[in-house]
Amino acid sequence: MGEEASEETRARVGQVVGGRYRIEGVLGEGGFGAVYRATDAEGGRVVALKCLHAHLAGHKEILTRFRREALAADAIGHPNIVAVLDSGLEPPDPWIALELLEGRDAGQLLRDGGPLSVAHAVHIVGQVCDALDAAHAKGIVHRDLKLDNVFLVGEPGQERVKLLDFGVSKFLDAIDGASLMTRTGTTIGTPFYMSPEQAQGKKSVGPPADVYALGVILFKLLTGQHPFEDGSYPMLVLKICTEPPPPITRYRADVPPAFEAVVERMLAKAAEARYPSCAAVKAALAPFAEMDGPPRLTDAAPTSARRASALGGSVMESAPTALSVDPHTGEPLLPDLEEEAAKTERAMSSGGGKWIGIGVLVLALVGAGVWWATQVGPESGGGGEVEAPSLPTPQPPRIAPLQVPEGAELGWRWVNPLPRAMPTWNDVAVGGPGLVAMVGREGRGGRMVGGSLSSWGTGTEADLHALAWIGPAQVIAVGDDGAVQLMLQSGPRALETGVESDLRDVAALGTTDAIAVGDEGTILRLPGLQPTPLPSGHSEHLYGVHVEGEDTFAVGQRGLVLRVRGEEIVTERRPTGPSLRAVGGCGGAIYAVGDDGIVLRRASEGRWGRLDDTGDGDWTDVACDGGRVVASGSEGDVLVLAGDRSVRLSSGGERGLRGIGAAEGERTWVVGDGGLLATLEESRLRLLTAGHTGTLFDAGTLGGVLVAVGRWGAILREEDDRLKPAASPTDAALAALTLLSEDRLVAVGD
Repeated sequence: MGEEASEETRARVGQVVGGRYRIEGVLGEGGFGAVYRATDAEGGRVVALKCLHAHLAGHKEILTRFRREALAADAIGHPNIVAVLDSGLEPPDPWIALELLEGRDAGQLLRDGGPLSVAHAVHIVGQVCDALDAAHAKGIVHRDLKLDNVFLVGEPGQERVKLLDFGVSKFLDAIDGASLMTRTGTTIGTPFYMSPEQAQGKKSVGPPADVYALGVILFKLLTGQHPFEDGSYPMLVLKICTEPPPPITRYRADVPPAFEAVVERMLAKAAEARYPSCAAVKAALAPFAEMDGPPRLTDAAPTSARRASALGGSVMESAPTALSVDPHTGEPLLPDLEEEAAKTERAMSSGGGKWIGIGVLVLALVGAGVWWATQVGPESGGGGEVEAPSLPTPQPPRIAPLQVPEGAELGWRWVNPLPRAMPTWNDVAVGGPGLVAMVGREGRGGRMVGGSLSSWGTGTEADLHALAWIGPAQVIAVGDDGAVQLMLQSGPRALETGVESDLRDVAALGTTDAIAVGDEGTILRLPGLQPTPLPSGHSEHLYGVHVEGEDTFAVGQRGLVLRVRGEEIVTERRPTGPSLRAVGGCGGAIYAVGDDGIVLRRASEGRWGRLDDTGDGDWTDVACDGGRVVASGSEGDVLVLAGDRSVRLSSGGERGLRGIGAAEGERTWVVGDGGLLATLEESRLRLLTAGHTGTLFDAGTLGGVLVAVGRWGAILREEDDRLKPAASPTDAALAALTLLSEDRLVAVGD
């Protein structure tokens, strides 16, 4: 390096700095300064001596950055961070004495040998996590993570990591009385590794920015490229702020979907949607620490070939597509994300908002973000007695259907049903604020985006029976023939289970762990999202599963109740009586519900008692609604439970309710037959769909009013811009209408 260094830098060899460090050679040189090999005259120790170029020593911002590096590394004092041994930080010749490292940085490692095995990358990134956790605990954010700042000492696969260069770090609290916060509007960091909030120059850049950059490092160690690349800086920033990260499985055939989900969460657009800490990142990566097989690279087009979709043109596989046309039938379906974007853009351009940073709208496709830790209830084990909440006085349902997208299609206006025809939904899962998803027949999937329902591809045409959120942008769904589908931001992924039985329910155990139950006593654990069957000892079908602390409860055919803890499975209630379809609860109160109106409540020591006066219809699902337990019913009612008492809230119709879901910070949602959607208020249901969903055969007008007839004698009249049922004298299907006179219609049928 000495011959390549500038004359100014080479001229310092032989000088003594700080009265004790004799410079013996040049180790490296950059735009701001040089690093020398030097010997401490007082102890004989060889050090790396970092000095600013003389012409920059008086530059205030550069000097501040130089001082910041010394202060940060010294304040943290972690074995995975290069040690500061001594410093002289005042002009005209500021310097820092660092421990001398022998090895290479992670960038050189990648250039020398190509992409790493999963285990090797996890080994390196795990140590960076330790260093960053220590920094964050001291209120310091690195903000310039990149491969060149991850130095490796030791043999490949067994390296010790030393994190370098805290020069652009951000002090969240003042250190030594000096606040080094940066001003709003300044982008700090190496472009490829910048988080969206950094790229926009936001002031609120915290530890999540380091989590994002660590995701970029992990992506590049495994693929040899950054998730977002472009030769133009503005286009790079546009991609970082608006595009979903490409799935890592596009470039690595040996990476499992569970690992892909971890990387995707690290690279989430919203800071609050990423892992809450680097310790959480390390824990999520731990299951993959033994995957030391050779890398299996694909021949996919490089990330640089991807054009920003905000500019139009074709884009490779992207985020969940919101379709206005049903992919199975070709019929109009639901409002899409482009529509929501257009609405938001109109609001922004009319003064409803402000353009930030790159001058384009950044749509957050992920909700407000929830972490697994905040979703887990108290570890009560389900046996405690808690004070029962009060029961509401039931009120009639309120009908407030979702809006039909504006803009007529060839002059047509949608009338019935509202908002539009939708599939029967089998289950709904709520992960937190803004995180609502549902699945149904023939692989249909949907999610709420910006107040509208959008299609979410599941990757299967099998009937899906249940789903659960395992992250702020990841859902796991189960269905017929052992189907287990991951619904990721980058698209759906199927997990091979080796199970042929239909799977009926699933519950999350963590960000990369879940448990599913199904027919013929099937219990399927998914640690690291790797399916592992557990022998239940029963042949009865299992329909529902619920996690409460360390215990998992499964219920099924003929009233069977099982409790699972680790590998141990205990039968708490033997099969006798009506089948149980679901189990759940909150605050230690656990209920199981099922056919013929059966509702069981779990008392201490695993005893289950039946409640009275819960009707004779089938109850299909159960959830925790703000401290009270609620169940959905096949006759269109929701049962609200408090201790041994209950009341029913009516939907005002007979369409069956199949699923109910809730989470803190979000309304309780109900789904059912004919695409029914509803939310639960304190004492009533708020119906988000309206109109007849049975088959209609003919329509006509009577006195300017639209009339339609259909199966089971249905007669509908238009009122208040929607079709409402009118009294019918028959249950026979009505197949055709004809106008007999200006005020008389004739209907004929079976």
